[in-house]
Amino acid sequence: MEAVSTYGQAAAGPPESMLRDGFASALARAADGTGSTLTGLGLVADGFATVQIDLNVVHKESQGSRAEITLCDHNCTTTVHGVATGGNYTCPAAMSLNRGARSTSLAPGAKLLEGLLSTIDGIRTAQQEFLTADLEAYFERESIPEALRPDYTAALSNRKIVVNLFGGSPETHPDVLEIIEGIQGAGAEVHLTTTGRRIVSDERFLADFLARPPEVIGLGADDFESADDVDRLFSLGFDELARLWRTTPWQHGQRRKAIEAVQICKMAQEHEGFPAVLFNIVLHRGNLKDAAALLDRLSHHTDGRAVLNPYPVQTAFMGQRGELGEVDLHRLSEFADTAIQVHRDRLTGEPARWNLAPRIGYWILMRALLDGSAVEASDRVGGKGVWQCYSRRGAGRCVQVGMAARSSHETALPGGHLGCFWNHETVTDNRQFWDLDTRTVADWVLEGRRESAAGAEWRCRGCLFPRMSMDAVSLELGLTSASAEPYRRVRARYLGY
Repeated sequence: MEAVSTYGQAAAGPPESMLRDGFASALARAADGTGSTLTGLGLVADGFATVQIDLNVVHKESQGSRAEITLCDHNCTTTVHGVATGGNYTCPAAMSLNRGARSTSLAPGAKLLEGLLSTIDGIRTAQQEFLTADLEAYFERESIPEALRPDYTAALSNRKIVVNLFGGSPETHPDVLEIIEGIQGAGAEVHLTTTGRRIVSDERFLADFLARPPEVIGLGADDFESADDVDRLFSLGFDELARLWRTTPWQHGQRRKAIEAVQICKMAQEHEGFPAVLFNIVLHRGNLKDAAALLDRLSHHTDGRAVLNPYPVQTAFMGQRGELGEVDLHRLSEFADTAIQVHRDRLTGEPARWNLAPRIGYWILMRALLDGSAVEASDRVGGKGVWQCYSRRGAGRCVQVGMAARSSHETALPGGHLGCFWNHETVTDNRQFWDLDTRTVADWVLEGRRESAAGAEWRCRGCLFPRMSMDAVSLELGLTSASAEPYRRVRARYLGY
């Protein structure tokens, strides 16, 4: 049977039966008790949990009251005062949306590190409880083959935790290097998701950064104008790139971010010990027509070493409709087919087109969501009614820390709330994480979101940010009943169960 894309169009690539056979043989080899092949596919993440913390939450004074916002040195919006910026999406941390922020109100690094270390301990407690009380029920719910269950258990027993420093430009926090050092001292791995401006422009900071770097630096790569634009920017020297950045208006933050991503890549190639590079690539109306070529060129210019993390633009968490029309949905459908093939090629030892972040469950879900009418598919790939972190125990193994909900009482220090960076009204806790003990954090990881969502006036409609859903285990535990059935049907076509 041929692989079929949205609207019945035949997809490029090998027949679906060949992909299925490739996955089946790889999964058969995986039954060795180590879980390594499951991790290679992204069926289980390389580490039990992720903490994603917004370091740059600050207070904003307005008409005698004080609110929390995220401080960023970039403006990623589609317009400013009605004038187009060339951007393709709007980030809630954009400069133009957050006038009046007080950078002096940042929570000190020692306080943030205190909360992070307690959260790491709480996650490890939650891990043991999940393995003991929840894993067997997950196996039965998802009909995981008996031969693979020891591998799932081994992979989910991995004590590794990743802490992703996030929110605006986290390296602008004055204590960021001490925070990185403290997290690594607790045995966790650090990712820094950033625009990279301070690293590029501050030589003294760069030297200190390279003396105690994070393991991974995550950059935005969704703002290139075309694949040819990638080639042109990579052909420029440092001075030319710096001049281009200076002459780009501040309102065009997404364009500036693309220039900085190229500068960081060039630095990574020049400096020994530079962190591994990961590109986060939002697939939107402006780049879907060139998405595959864009990934090809990024792979070429980084010698295939950079990890590529593409995903479609998300809208449902803001209560908005999907943005993609029929033509772009077809392009996304073809892209999903290619992503599935890349996972198969990697597992069978064949040359893979891209070094994708391993997320086979995510792309199988995307394949399932793209069947049906354009309007329904657009809403679904934007996250509506598909995956919700508050659905079941174990769905929310990515623990986010950030600003308070609008209904929260004022606090002396901003930030530090367990919850969600993208939607503050559904699962965000009123308490701050530096005030929570290990037991309380463990309870929140497994049950806190469900309890918060049950009492929320407005519940998030869902999202498909791949870092949030993390791996196939969390993805499957968070699927709504409406999305679980088509997902399992497509999973059976590819993975055999």
